[in-house]
Amino acid sequence: MNTQLKHDDKTYWNSLYSSDHNLLPWNSHKVSPIIKKILKIVNISKFKVLDIGCGFGRHIDFFKNFNCEITCIDISDEVIKLLKNKNVRLICDDFLTHKFEEKYDIILDINTSFLFTNNEKDKIISKIYNLLNFEKFYINESGYKQQSYDHIVPPKINIQMIKKMMKNFDIISIEKNIITENKNFNPYYVIDTIAKKK
Repeated sequence: MNTQLKHDDKTYWNSLYSSDHNLLPWNSHKVSPIIKKILKIVNISKFKVLDIGCGFGRHIDFFKNFNCEITCIDISDEVIKLLKNKNVRLICDDFLTHKFEEKYDIILDINTSFLFTNNEKDKIISKIYNLLNFEKFYINESGYKQQSYDHIVPPKINIQMIKKMMKNFDIISIEKNIITENKNFNPYYVIDTIAKKK
């Protein structure tokens, strides 16, 4: 039966990351195209970066090349174990309930918040806004064709809904893209957004 995830479903994510990683469509070493686009907007050297729902941590090395200070948060203990040798700050916790002690220059939300209900999305985006330094950047990638994985079917989303959810931000860039980086799986249809805190 199709269902939606809860933001604190540690058991589900631990079970996924305990399985064969080759069976996970997001197990890719390639940087998401939206991440590279930020370089055309701002010099990110020494930025403080927070990656929420970091998964395999595929963007860590990209930001390290710019001497960024990177924090990765994921609710899965299995993920944290995989990243323990990456020399970044690791937090094993639920993003919505974790009490952060600092603010960031870039917050990555790559196919994380879109999995949840619109009410939870609103809470996540509000928290992201509060965790960003003034005029700094929120990078969001969200699947929009309700493609399912396992028993999960994300809620429907479109550009208009994203703009409404990000009403407190300046939208720098928003566009549809097709991700084809993992040849073992079908193309993945996403909306990529870069927004600035105002």
